[in-house]
Amino acid sequence: MKHIQHISKIPIKKGIFLVGCVVVVGIAVATIAGFSRPQQEEPIRREYPVSQEDITVGIDAAGNIQSQQWGQFPKVAVKLKEYKVVVGDYVEKDTVLAVYDEDDIDRLTREANTKLTEKQNELSRLESQKSSAQSQLQQKIDQLRSSGSEAPNTELQTMEQQQKELELQISQEQKNSETAQLEKNDLLQQKEQRPAVLAEWDAKLHQLEEEQKTLQEELNQLVEQGAGEETLQPIRQKLAENDVSIADIQRKREVLLDTDYETLIADKQTQIDTAIAAQETAKQKLEQTKLAIEQEKQKRESVRKTEDQQIEALKKQTQEEIKLMDGQIKAAQEQRNQAKKEYEELLEIKNDPTLKADRSGVVKELGAAPGTISDPSSPLVKIGDEGQRNLILQIDPVDVGQVEIGQDVSFYVDAYPEATFHGTVKSISHIQNDMGKFEVRANFEAGSQPLLDGMGANATLIVKQKKDVLSLANKAIQFNEGKSFVYLLNEEGQLYQQEIVTGFSNGRVTEIKEGLQSGDVVIVEEVYEAR
Repeated sequence: MKHIQHISKIPIKKGIFLVGCVVVVGIAVATIAGFSRPQQEEPIRREYPVSQEDITVGIDAAGNIQSQQWGQFPKVAVKLKEYKVVVGDYVEKDTVLAVYDEDDIDRLTREANTKLTEKQNELSRLESQKSSAQSQLQQKIDQLRSSGSEAPNTELQTMEQQQKELELQISQEQKNSETAQLEKNDLLQQKEQRPAVLAEWDAKLHQLEEEQKTLQEELNQLVEQGAGEETLQPIRQKLAENDVSIADIQRKREVLLDTDYETLIADKQTQIDTAIAAQETAKQKLEQTKLAIEQEKQKRESVRKTEDQQIEALKKQTQEEIKLMDGQIKAAQEQRNQAKKEYEELLEIKNDPTLKADRSGVVKELGAAPGTISDPSSPLVKIGDEGQRNLILQIDPVDVGQVEIGQDVSFYVDAYPEATFHGTVKSISHIQNDMGKFEVRANFEAGSQPLLDGMGANATLIVKQKKDVLSLANKAIQFNEGKSFVYLLNEEGQLYQQEIVTGFSNGRVTEIKEGLQSGDVVIVEEVYEAR
């Protein structure tokens, strides 16, 4: 690592104190013109001033200024007719850089349109094929069901109808049984109540006969008295009503006496027994029918399970086919989209057959020769953006470990040797280049002097720095028994030793913490001996 020193120019204070020391350099051999160097009679005194300055430890590196380059790419592969710029031209954004061959563009546009049509037709065919596969699957499922578990089953339908009829018969026989039982109970009650009813009717009959007798006597008297028809008519009406009532009671009484309750009750019991027997027979048939229906349904369920397995196999097969089709459709969509993009880009280029700059800057490179087919992956023109220039430095492998992102950098260029520029490390390459160096890219602040592409630069990447400290050249400092000292001259011009305390050093200059002040001058005496 190379160390450098940036020294602030501070005037040396004049005073009576001088610093000196004797340094035995050794025996030097001078061979100038074949003569030995004579021994000095008096030592040579060298002065080293003490001053306030910055002490810096850094990495020296060389490099140059480079703009961030942006490629100007053709959208499609088309023949280049001519360039409208040359390397070194400054161009504004939207400046025409190159012109394409219009005949070639027309040909490519027609071909792209044909290709787009082909790709769209292929995509439509695949989508139709996928839709057809899905429809065919459903058709196969419907056919399998309709010829199997969902096929019309006359026997099952007959048994289900028989089940409904038997259930209806059982319900009807239940009602018949209940009705006959109610009628039997009513007959039993009538049989039990018949003596009382006859007695009631006999009493009513006797009462009506007495009333009839009384009315007849009353009518006879009125007739004898010569009463008019108006008087006799009500009595005759009552007698007629009385006769009807007597006849009705006598009829009911005869019917009641003639009723054979035993036979009627036996008949009702027979009806009850018949209904119950029919109901039991129907229940047995119903159970048999239900069992037959369940067996038939189990058969159909077994068939349906087999169908489910077949359908699952069909679905799996179709899914595999559709999955393959989806891959083909996706590829076809990508090809169609790419063909559409190429066609639209060619239409755009046909409307404006030029390549224009997408930014302002300097033309750095032309990438193809007129008359050749441009490559969309290779720029036809490279433009350097003046607003995005960097300092590119080449760092030795032994020093790259001390370089960090954000590290301060100071540098100068040959064009302005008196000006110092400042920047910071932006990126560090992790791979050595062909020269065995590591490339470090640094941003820098714009100065009053313009920095142009290709300008060579000498830079220092600052590792450590102390600003505005009291410092002295290392050559002026001596050491003894772990202590540091220098030699000064007193007012009489005699040397005396001054102990000092040192601090930070860059190998050439050392910080003085105690023992000296700015403006002091340290003296070093050098003596050469001849051989």
